Amino acid sequence: MQTYFARQPIMDSNLRLFAYELLYRSGPHADSAGRLLDGNRATAAVMEAFQTLGISKITGGKKAFVNFSGQLLLDGVPAFFSPGHLVIEVLENIEPTAALIEALTMLKKKGFTIALDDFEYKPDYQPLVDLADIIKIDFLEGVFTMKNLQDIISHANMSRCVLLAEKVESRETFEKALQLGCRLFQGYFFAKPANMCQPAINMTKMNCMRLIAEASRAEVDFPMVARIIKSDLSLSLRVLKLVNSAYFSLPNEIRDILQAVVILGARELKKWVSFVSLSDLCVDKPAELVQMSLTRAHFCEKIAVALGRRKDGEAFFLTGMFSLLEVMMACDMEVILREVMVPELTRSALLDPHNAGRYTIDLIVALERGQWDAALRGCKKLRLDSGMVSALYVDALRWSNDLYTV
Repeated sequence: MQTYFARQPIMDSNLRLFAYELLYRSGPHADSAGRLLDGNRATAAVMEAFQTLGISKITGGKKAFVNFSGQLLLDGVPAFFSPGHLVIEVLENIEPTAALIEALTMLKKKGFTIALDDFEYKPDYQPLVDLADIIKIDFLEGVFTMKNLQDIISHANMSRCVLLAEKVESRETFEKALQLGCRLFQGYFFAKPANMCQPAINMTKMNCMRLIAEASRAEVDFPMVARIIKSDLSLSLRVLKLVNSAYFSLPNEIRDILQAVVILGARELKKWVSFVSLSDLCVDKPAELVQMSLTRAHFCEKIAVALGRRKDGEAFFLTGMFSLLEVMMACDMEVILREVMVPELTRSALLDPHNAGRYTIDLIVALERGQWDAALRGCKKLRLDSGMVSALYVDALRWSNDLYTV
């Protein structure tokens, strides 16, 4: 049985990563929202996927919000997992029967966190509110109402219950939700630039982009990489600190930048440059953008191989890596790419709508958002098996988790 995942970040009020919501779908037995319809098939899919892959491997050790149907809750499926890793998300269409409340009460006693999804307050749902640790409120324009928010605040124990704003699609919505008392946030506001700029890009960020492009080449030009690092004091100090750390255990202290990058070698250099440079680009943005970029880069590189275009792996890697540059730099992509040399395939993928690189970016965006129909269309465009693509996405998540925690 093939199971497809999407991983969506949940941020705190400081835009730090708090958890991920894991969306899943199992073949034709799911509706358009990716929720499993048949309880037995759902149980098999969730148990197989989460026990085989491991929730913590998918989330990098962060908590995982997972939707559970009423039948899964009655069957006690969440109890097979650690309460330290799993947040039980009760779907909005579940009726609060006596049996369901009893099942949730038992799970809560075991230490599980209970979240109510897309919650709209009704008096009959008070037993769910009494159990809830987190209540998710839809802030999508045209759906959100102050009355619903006020009803929830009036009837929930706000000393222990946290409000989570979902469908947060803009900075303005984030600030509104924050002012109204929400402390957790889910949506794509942090992945969209508020304002696009046209001025010259500062030299530090330029060095970061050039460094990524150089380190990603199939044949790394170590002297060129060393020259770029030397032009930035912070990068120079960090690379010397790395090679002189206990990780390398060198007999003598290294003080020469070129010698340092040669010691690192192409593989370690690529990892270090990816993480450090992206972190510098995102210094005033949510750190989750770094991990999203790393995941996209690895995924795109693997798609190149799957397409039989291994020689284009570098260009596909950069396509994924640079796909969020507009957000990181709040600057138009055309302006950014005028300032840095990238392969033509990467440039086309980032600027033009009809090419394999662009289709690959569109595919991973659909996977990130759990837009299953769009993801399947993307697989067809690229003539790739959807099960293989899903496996590559999970592999990319693991790779970025490992790199991010190094």
